[in-house]
Amino acid sequence: MKHLAVLFTLLITLLPLTFTASAAEIPTLDDNQAVEMPLLAQGPSVDAEIQPPPAEEDADTPKETPVQASSTVLPNKTAAIAPLPRVTELVIASAIIDREPVETGIRFSADTQRLYCHSRVASLGATTITHVWYRNGEKMATIPLNIGAASAWRTWSSKTITAPTAAFWRVEIISEAGSLLAQTDFTVK
Repeated sequence: MKHLAVLFTLLITLLPLTFTASAAEIPTLDDNQAVEMPLLAQGPSVDAEIQPPPAEEDADTPKETPVQASSTVLPNKTAAIAPLPRVTELVIASAIIDREPVETGIRFSADTQRLYCHSRVASLGATTITHVWYRNGEKMATIPLNIGAASAWRTWSSKTITAPTAAFWRVEIISEAGSLLAQTDFTVK
C-alpha cells in the first residue's frame, strides 16, 4: 500500500500539464495545407525509471524492485470479452399463446405433434443464441435466434415430434461464442 502511495505521489509531481499558448497561437488544419501540431505541454520522459524513496528495511520484509513506468498501453481485456447472455427461464411447452408458454412440463404424450422451447434471456447487447434439439442423443435441429439488449428477452423455437415411439429429448441453449448457457431434458412417451 505504501508503494502505491509513493508511486501516485511521483506521478502527480512528474506529470504536470501546463498550457501556455493562447487560442491565436494554436495552429489549425486547413483542407489545403498540412500543419504539424507542436507539443504544447511537456513533462519528463515517460520511460524514465522511477525509484521509490528508501524505506526502513525489516528483516521480514521482502525487498521491492523499482517500478518501471512505460508508455505502453495495456489492452483492455474487459472490452474485448463481452459478457455472455444469461438464461433466466427455460421450459418446454405444448403451445405458445400471447408469447407465453402453455402446458409446460418434462413428460409429454406420444401423440403430441409439436413442442416449443421457450426461454427468457438477459443480455447487455444484441446477440444470437441457438436452440439445439436432441432426440436420444442425436442432433435433430439447430435454430439460431436473435436476442436484443434486455433484462428479459422472450424467444422460442419449436420442433415437430414425428416419431410416435418413446424418446428422451434435450434442448441446449448455446451462446454466439459457442458456450453452453442452459439445457433442459424431457421425455415423449
